[in-house]
Amino acid sequence: MTAIRTAAAELEDLHGAEALQFWRRRCRTLADELFACGCSEDEVRRQVMDFQGEVQAELQHRHLSRVSQGVMSQ
Repeated sequence: MTAIRTAAAELEDLHGAEALQFWRRRCRTLADELFACGCSEDEVRRQVMDFQGEVQAELQHRHLSRVSQGVMSQ
């Protein structure tokens, strides 16, 4: 499972402050990993923003898939 799918799967099960804390930790971890690899601040910012967008798209895809199957989480 990719980092994007893993993050989306974890976020699906979290709500409110718990989801926000998870998301901040995950993005901070990614940024730290990129800095450790020698990426510039601009590159880190771009990659974290790309990651955020991809996770959001995966969450939307998962939601639309459940809707099309007639399955909605409560």
